[in-house]
This record gives sequence, C-alpha cells and structure tokens, in this order.
Amino acid sequence: AKDCSRPCPRILTPVCGSDRVSYSNMCAFRNAQCLANLSLRYKGVCGKPKRQVVCPQESQCDLKNRPICGEDEKTYRNLCLFLVAKCKAKKDGRRLKLKYRGACGNPTPRKSCPPRTCPKQDKPVCGSDGKTYRNGCELATAKCALPKGQKRQLTLKHRGPCGAPITAKPCMTKQKCRRKRDPVCGSDGVTYRSKCHLRVAKC
Repeated sequence: AKDCSRPCPRILTPVCGSDRVSYSNMCAFRNAQCLANLSLRYKGVCGKPKRQVVCPQESQCDLKNRPICGEDEKTYRNLCLFLVAKCKAKKDGRRLKLKYRGACGNPTPRKSCPPRTCPKQDKPVCGSDGKTYRNGCELATAKCALPKGQKRQLTLKHRGPCGAPITAKPCMTKQKCRRKRDPVCGSDGVTYRSKCHLRVAKC
C-alpha cells in the first residue's frame, strides 16, 4: 500500500496544484498527489484565474466614415474599429488611447462652431494674438475656429484696436452721487459725504 501521509517539514514554500489548491510545500503536495491524479501548476500560491479578454471582431463594426486618430498615429475609420484595436492592444499588454476625433494629421475640433453672423459694429477689440478684431463677436468666432488645444491661447487683451493707447474710464462727477448722507472717513483723514463722494475724490 502507498504511504500517502509522510511527515512534512514545517517550511512554507507554497506550490499550486492542478486542483487549484495551494500546498504549504512540495512534500505536502506529494502526499496529496499520492491520493489523487494531480500535477504541479507552478511554484507559489494559487491566484485567481485571469479573465480572458474577448475582443469584438472588425466585421461587427459598421462602415460609417467618422475618422478617429489614435495615439499610435493611425487613423481608424470609426470609433467601433478604434475600440477593436484598443481591446487587442490591451490583450498584448499595451495601452491605446484616442488622440482626437478626425483623421491623423488633420485635427478638427470635437464640436463644430455654430453658424454665427456677427453684427457690422465697429467696436474694435485687441486679441492676445496681436490682431485687431472688428468686435467681440468676430474674436469669439476666430477663437472657435482654432484647433481644440489652441483655443485657450486666444483671449481678449483689451478693448480698442491693438497698438492704440488704452484710455482709462472717465471719472464720475459729484453731481452723479446721491444726496443721501452716509459719511465715510478716507485714508487721507477727510470725512466724505458718502462712499460715492470718496470714489470721486479717489479718482
């Protein structure tokens, strides 16, 4: 008769059997193998089996032409085909991300600019790009037309044409202040009739 209960040393060097049971060492595994038809899977504790990733097939995607540019600089016909490639990359241990919507080398904003008819008002504004725009609406239209990554770079620098001296707002006169008396003391030690009168003096 087989001796399947040999005494084993108290050494912890785990091994994983084909029955997905972790044995404390090779000796303990041999005792179990003696009683059942087992094989050694690997040295170490049995881990949870990894779920196998099943990727969709390209044949499952439609033929719509809505190009996607991946970070691998490849243009995919549409989002479905890109997701198939992304899944395959993940199986291979690689990461594939979407770079932008549109063909590679021809980035387009995710949302197209709404049709906008700007008024023919001459209220010039200066953009941060050093260009003078006829009015704020035309600046906003130009900003919208820029690629996504460059939109933040175009802002309003100041009102008025570029290169023109920026004029300060005219000071308010005492006549525009209300007659209501609500005295305040200024940093110059003078008492003013109200906050409005203080602002006039400060200006």
